[in-house]
Amino acid sequence: MKRMLTALLCLCICVSTAVGGGQAEAGYTPGPDAPTAEALPERSFVPNQFTDVSFFGATAALLRSNGSVRLVGGNAPEIFSPGFPGWSGIRDLAVLSTGIAGLTAEGRVLFRPYSDGDFSPELGDWTDVCALTTGRYYLLGLREDGTVLAAAASSYGGPAFVESGELREWENVLSLAANEDFAAAVLQDGTVRLSSSAPEALREETAAWQNVARLSIGDRVLAGLCEDGTVLAAGCGPEETAVVSGWKHTKDVAVLQDCVLAIDENGRLLYGLRELPPYTIDEELGFILEKAEGWEDLTRLFAGTSALIALRADGSAVACGDGWTGTCDVEDWTDITAISAQSIYSLGLRADGTVISVGGSDFGKLLTDSWTDVKGVTSSYGLDAEGRLLIDDRWGPEEGPLELRTWKDVVQMAGSVGLDKNGRILMTEDTYLFSYLEEALDWEDVTAIAAGEADDYLLGLHGDGTVSVAGPCENLVPYDADDPQSAIDATCDRIRSWTDVTAIAAGRDHALALKADGTVEAVGCDDYGQCGVSAWRGVVAVAAADCFSVGLLADGTVVTCGQISYSIPLDLSDWTEITAIAAGMQHVLGLRADGTVLAAGFNSTGACNT
Repeated sequence: MKRMLTALLCLCICVSTAVGGGQAEAGYTPGPDAPTAEALPERSFVPNQFTDVSFFGATAALLRSNGSVRLVGGNAPEIFSPGFPGWSGIRDLAVLSTGIAGLTAEGRVLFRPYSDGDFSPELGDWTDVCALTTGRYYLLGLREDGTVLAAAASSYGGPAFVESGELREWENVLSLAANEDFAAAVLQDGTVRLSSSAPEALREETAAWQNVARLSIGDRVLAGLCEDGTVLAAGCGPEETAVVSGWKHTKDVAVLQDCVLAIDENGRLLYGLRELPPYTIDEELGFILEKAEGWEDLTRLFAGTSALIALRADGSAVACGDGWTGTCDVEDWTDITAISAQSIYSLGLRADGTVISVGGSDFGKLLTDSWTDVKGVTSSYGLDAEGRLLIDDRWGPEEGPLELRTWKDVVQMAGSVGLDKNGRILMTEDTYLFSYLEEALDWEDVTAIAAGEADDYLLGLHGDGTVSVAGPCENLVPYDADDPQSAIDATCDRIRSWTDVTAIAAGRDHALALKADGTVEAVGCDDYGQCGVSAWRGVVAVAAADCFSVGLLADGTVVTCGQISYSIPLDLSDWTEITAIAAGMQHVLGLRADGTVLAAGFNSTGACNT
């Protein structure tokens, strides 16, 4: 009978959630159409799109209703969107330090590392699994017979209780939860079992727990949701424990930075004390709770280290977090006619002349609400009909870069340098590295500009297809070059020798030139393969940033080389019908023929929320 109950429960398990210090919970049913999404500040999302959420720190994995997978937030590499090749019918997820685990409808477990060199756990003998959970560096699988599988997800091995096989002795398990240091289980009789590594104080506090349906773990705090809707808490101070024990008829529970959260019978958020003696909750948590206090009609909670996602009864979702916005969510941008990417921001020009912007996160969101009748977007600026720059609304009319407000006839910005319609360079004496770049003020007939990181170098494309270069150019040569200045001189001479160039792009430490015949040349450092463009043919546009290069082909597909953030290969081979590309520091945008936008890259600043 017990085995039958466990099997029946496993058939409806759809959620794997990590809360607090990168922990996860498995074994709870959110409903067949429950979606989720990412946001900061607060945002709502399209219903019936996502069915599962799993957190690793501030990174969330979203399971779509079609069984495909998407990563958002934190340092999530969005190159996985819209799904993992070969993965289908996925019903549960677990985000680990080295990759993503997915549970198939047949009870098998798949694993995809973030990059080819990352560690992959041995999961070949995992069968009849009905739920997954992660403890950051290890993976747990709940089997239909109520037993537990465990595997290290790091080349350094897992915790002692994983390596010893301790969890394989567990039986009659209904659901699991885990953090980096210990694991916990709800048994069929409603009691709780902890691994041997759990703090003794938690063992003592949870020994008498009964009728528990679900667990959630932070770093030091364990919370339990009982069948009657009451909430139990262990590891809290006595004051918070008293507050939590008074909650009745709650729908869900989660632990965010060791603060116990719950949803009350009216769908509103409950939370314990903001101060947990002897620990004081920091401003980050205070910000999240302040934003979430107004949320209504909630049914489920998912918590990461610095983000909170809630599902609503109507199938929509809302989320917030400090420093976490999901910068590669571009699915709600429509009617876009032009795009621009600058470092940690993305801008889209709508057909009605307004501009939508995302990104910034901790650095501050770029505000464009007052921009109207915009004719173009360039870098992090808008352009009006007279070629005047539209500047971040956070600056008042007499604040910010005042001299830039006097510029007219601007057609492009690159870093802090501008280009006017007469082919002349614009810059102020406040421009970073002005003394190195001011020679560019003498350039003539310039049709396009591109700037390296922090204006280390500036490229200017002339009407005759040649290219000029100015600046220290130190980033364009290896840091350990035997004779750095000679290497810089040789690199600059090569740039000046380019002919028949139709477009240019500048990465952090490499530069691209698109030739009239559709080929591409590259100079600079090639540590991560960012200069591997020699085989490209039929290219009509180029973009470059940090450690990667992107080329748009005449057929609307995209070619790439290099890596996102030094370790993640960039692959956009599934992009089609692209008409324009743009690259920020660690993200790429692609404008499609239908006015929608695709994005890929790291999403920690919100630069891909298009």
